[in-house]
Amino acid sequence: MNLSFVEYRTCVLPHEDDQCFPISKLEDVWTWSDENACKWDTKPLQPSTNYCYKGSGSSCHLDWKDWKLSPRIGRETVPKTLVCHDMKGGYLGDRFINGTQVYDEYRFFHWAGIDIFVYFSHHLVTIPPPMWINAAHLHGVKILGTFITEWKSGEKICQEILKNPESIKKFIMKLVGIADHYGFDGWLVNIENKVCDEVGQVKDLVSLVDQLRNEMHNSNPDSLVIWYDSVTGIDGKLDWQNELNSCNRIFFDHCDGIFLNYAWEEKNIEKSKTNALDRLHDVYVGIDVFGRKFYEGGGFNTYKALEVARKYNLSVAIFAPGWVHEIHGPENFSNLEYFFWKTLQPYLYLHGPTKLPFQTSFCHGAGLMKYHLGQVVSNSPWFNLSLQQYQPSTGSCRYISFEDNKIKTGQEVPGCIENYVDDAFNGGGSLILQMPRSGSNIPPGSDISSPQRILLCSLFCSEQFILSIATKKLDEDAELGILVKVKTVKGKHHSFLLQEKNETVLKFPEDLQVILPVDDTQEKRLKEQFDMLGAIPSGLSIDRSGNWEMRYYLIPQHQVTILEIGALIHVGSVLLGFLDIRELKPRE
Repeated sequence: MNLSFVEYRTCVLPHEDDQCFPISKLEDVWTWSDENACKWDTKPLQPSTNYCYKGSGSSCHLDWKDWKLSPRIGRETVPKTLVCHDMKGGYLGDRFINGTQVYDEYRFFHWAGIDIFVYFSHHLVTIPPPMWINAAHLHGVKILGTFITEWKSGEKICQEILKNPESIKKFIMKLVGIADHYGFDGWLVNIENKVCDEVGQVKDLVSLVDQLRNEMHNSNPDSLVIWYDSVTGIDGKLDWQNELNSCNRIFFDHCDGIFLNYAWEEKNIEKSKTNALDRLHDVYVGIDVFGRKFYEGGGFNTYKALEVARKYNLSVAIFAPGWVHEIHGPENFSNLEYFFWKTLQPYLYLHGPTKLPFQTSFCHGAGLMKYHLGQVVSNSPWFNLSLQQYQPSTGSCRYISFEDNKIKTGQEVPGCIENYVDDAFNGGGSLILQMPRSGSNIPPGSDISSPQRILLCSLFCSEQFILSIATKKLDEDAELGILVKVKTVKGKHHSFLLQEKNETVLKFPEDLQVILPVDDTQEKRLKEQFDMLGAIPSGLSIDRSGNWEMRYYLIPQHQVTILEIGALIHVGSVLLGFLDIRELKPRE
């Protein structure tokens, strides 16, 4: 979507046919058909970097040495992170296809730190709402639906599905068809009821899992089928193991991964590592943020469970992170959500975009108002994750003091990179960049000009490229520099500092190449000679009273890969409301 030319409309509460619903009855699965099902406009899964870097407690801060030598790790060599939604049963304001006029819905914006998102509910077939599919796919994150049966009613459903090979095959193809039709990437299979072994239905259940995986892979090679640790493969009893062992091994062998139950101790995790053999990263250690019979009680102690899982090089499945919103309330959500994910950062592996042109306004997919080119186009609050824009690769360094899993009042320190909803260039929010505050956990040796990482990426430019930004100063003497790190095809690294003017008080190493924005004459020439649609909007009209400024930087390099985008702040706060990166290609 070209942000410069987005035509925003006021969100209204839609009619029933504009909503997403799960499938609760087996008979409705049998009769489902893509011919009579609604068709959503969902985004395909976008590529993301095949390398990552390990998060840190300082989150977005770097010292200059780290900026030059950011360690990268192949993503195939590190464990994965899965997030399982489970927000008050699901299908709240997020079920509306075109969004709602409510700002305070639960939203997720830490996509860079996760690999898989599961939309979960207690209905038979949980179909992820399109806004979650779009937000996940934009960030290169796979999204799964849930197939679940529970208790006595679930036992009867399983008997019906597993009664013969034909019904098994029919059910599998319905699930494959549903995932393909609505555009998501697979299934979490959660059988939480006894399966009748007297007639061989445990063996049939294994066959269902195996066939579902194979058919999903045939339909979508990037798909996943993950088994939840519940029914055993020995006798069909509902008996959570809390580890990978001989009781659930057969299901693990026939799917893409196992999501372990939460009531584990460290010895269970160690045993799971031993039993996983060469599939360590296909074991997802269940982590319950609500802390129900769970290691260290969850909540703001959740990071302690991640530490154990990563100690054994296993993947994790973080269940119900909406705890922050549900328990602490929407009025505290943004601040506490930043803090919660900051505590998890050291155990995450962060990734970023790989596709040009790249453009974002950093909008969360919600706002108190709606903006276009710096002007208010709607005074109504809104929520629609389909309009979420690409989020930063790092979290916030927000500091909040807590003890015994409870927040201490009066101990909050804002982070230096966070969402800002009181003003925006496009959408419902912008990125506020501000000087680190006392208590922000800045790396040792950092000073007033410590750089802040915004984006980890791998954007190859065969030609010269132009970087466009829209900024707004909240403090008159504030100064923002944009840092760009590139790698040539010969493996050499170059760093650029894009600043507003020659005279600057920003502190930076001498080996940074400083680039100033193009002047009016250069801008006119670029428009005439190159395809600049999106980078320099045609007929751009900004309300100058709003103090938004557009600047364009021409980078004199080609055949390079952009690796990182960062910021350098001197005094006060600046809003970054728009970022566009694209190659300069001659007009046809």
